[in-house]
Formats: sequence, C-alpha cells, structure tokens
Amino acid sequence: MSAVARPPIRILGLCGFSQNKHVMHQRLGFLRKALKQQVEFDFVDPPFVIEKVDYATGNTKFADFDSETTMDENMTPETTPRAWFRSKDEEVNGKTIKTYIGLDQALADLHKYLIEQETPFDAVFGFSQGACMAALLTALLERPGLHPSFPAHPKLKPLKYCVSVGGFICGDEAYSNFYPIATPTLHIVGLNDTIVTPERSQTLIRVCDDARVEKHDGSHFIPSKASWKNFFVAYLTSFTDEGLQGDVPGPSSQPGGAASTTASANTTRPGTPEVTAGEEKSAL
Repeated sequence: MSAVARPPIRILGLCGFSQNKHVMHQRLGFLRKALKQQVEFDFVDPPFVIEKVDYATGNTKFADFDSETTMDENMTPETTPRAWFRSKDEEVNGKTIKTYIGLDQALADLHKYLIEQETPFDAVFGFSQGACMAALLTALLERPGLHPSFPAHPKLKPLKYCVSVGGFICGDEAYSNFYPIATPTLHIVGLNDTIVTPERSQTLIRVCDDARVEKHDGSHFIPSKASWKNFFVAYLTSFTDEGLQGDVPGPSSQPGGAASTTASANTTRPGTPEVTAGEEKSAL
C-alpha cells in the first residue's frame, strides 16, 4: 500500500517595511524552489502605501531595507512600497512615547485574511517590520480575542512556529500585553544590521519563551547561501508529529556552512551572550 501524501506545510510570509508581497515572494524564492513539494508559501500585502511625507529616514534608501520598490509616478503593484504601520515618536514629560499608527487596521486585515482561508496556516515567516507583525500575529493566535481588532474565531488556531528575520518587539506600549510568546520562535540576526540592530532584535527575543537565535555576518536581509538554505529547509519541515520540533543543526553544521554563532533565550537550546550594535533607523 502506498503511503498517504502529507498535506503541504502552509507558511504565511509577511514582508518588511518598503517591500510588498511580490518582493517577499522573490526574496524567498530560494526556499520556495527547495520546498515546492513540502511547503506552500502565501504572501500578503501590507495595507499602507508609503508616501513621501511618511518617509523620513535621513540618507537611508529603500535598498537598505532590502527592497526594490520606488515612490515615482510609474509605480506598479510590484514596485509599490508598503508598510504595516507608521512609527511616530513624541516627547511626553521627558520620555519618548512611540505610537504605531495604522497597526490596528493591519491586525484587522490579517484577521480577515486568516478566517477566509480554507486551510489554516501552520507557521509565519516575517522580515523586518513584517517580523514584528509575525510575532504579534503569533501572540494573537495563542490568545484570540486579546485585541479588539482580532476577535476570537473557530478558524483561528495557534501556529506551530514563527520565523523572525531582522525582527523587533512592538514599541507601542498599547500592545505590551501581547507578550510573552509561548510558540517556538526562530530569530535570525545580522551582526552588521544597522536597520534593525542585534540589540533591538534582542528585545523581541527576550519576550519569547521558546526562542532559538541564529546569527550571520551580514546586514538587513534574509540569508540565502547554501548553508542557510539547508538550515531553513530542515527547520521549516521539522514541526511534524514525528519531527525534531526545530532542534535541527544550525547553518554552520549544514553543507556549505562556516563558523556561525547560535544563541538562545532559554536553557533548552545552546546559548551565547547577547550581541549589541549601533542604533536602529527610525522608520521602523
């Protein structure tokens, strides 16, 4: 008797600031190709188009966010820069208060998208601002109804894992009750990332109870060389009933791997000291 085919693992991809679903689709092309028989990736656009008035990051270019979008008059769906929210800082009694404008709408849009699915997602894979959103979504699926924009629904089930590349904690205190997160999380940190510094990523790692951290020597992008591809393939497919539940060898132990650093937020995985770097860019 032939074996019953396993349904594909469904992963929702959330793009970064100034990207869109088309850009994220391209950035994960190396994984889509490697996992085409095992994983079904789905990508969704952030709700807000970035306008020139919203974009004030000094000399930073969209390319620094690993994006090829533009704000010229010839924008297409593939080149339109988008965002999940806009970050605004205000000084109140000598303290900087951060507000994420539009975040409630973004959460409501994701809620609508999820309940429209015939088959629920198994996991979420977020980059940069999308990684911040991925963590928030993971928390909401652990506790549907936690926020008015994300009411409980029979179709909403906890994810098996969350992947955060260049991610960070939500800086708006109105959402501080979303943490801690119990779902297994994988955090990819660029040691030379000046958009979302390792220090800023650590703020998210600290509030994830089952966190695994892998670091690379690059900047703000999703690492895709052979060792990382092999690691992602192993990790993303390990959360089956008989799988390793994320306890797979790191990139340095994969074919094509070199010396790499692995860290953790708890004692269930190998750990190394926290890494810090310079300041992050204000657009996020």
